Amino acid sequence: MNREEAIKYNQKLKMQLQNCSIELKENEQLGNYIVDNFIKFVPEDNVKQFAFLTQDFSVSYKILNAKLDMKKALVAGMELLASLNRPESIFNYIQLLIISVLFIGKASRQPIDKLEAYMIYWLHEHVGYQKGMLEDKVVHDFILWYQDEKGKISEEEVTDAINWLYDREIIDIENGKMLLKEKVLGRM
Repeated sequence: MNREEAIKYNQKLKMQLQNCSIELKENEQLGNYIVDNFIKFVPEDNVKQFAFLTQDFSVSYKILNAKLDMKKALVAGMELLASLNRPESIFNYIQLLIISVLFIGKASRQPIDKLEAYMIYWLHEHVGYQKGMLEDKVVHDFILWYQDEKGKISEEEVTDAINWLYDREIIDIENGKMLLKEKVLGRM
């Protein structure tokens, strides 16, 4: 997530928490307070990514640059409870924290179609994360493997899958060599 994306995401999260605050009959600024004081963004390089693969369900997770400092947020919630003397406020506050965690988690999850999942698995088994393989060789070798395992597939379908994976930053192509960026968990 670059700076521009972080600003947009920050605004979207604030709006979400403001709406929830209003629904809980709390001050709408409570959501802004949580975002401004307890959610921070880390540099792009430190973001962890992984793909979880199974026969029935595959998904990519990009743990977003947004991090919630839960310890500080809970301490602030206890201070809020003490100052307001309204027990329901602490439950509403905790509910807003949970909503912010769910919102961050939902934004980091992306389903992967079957063909792309097989491509990720094949790259994990044959190419890896650092050495890379020429893109043309990946296309050729993957087609042969897929036809042995699953059936007929066209070069265009494989190229479309590669483009999809590249657009979502699951793979990278450097100097014509393709390699995985996400760690792979599970099997196909």
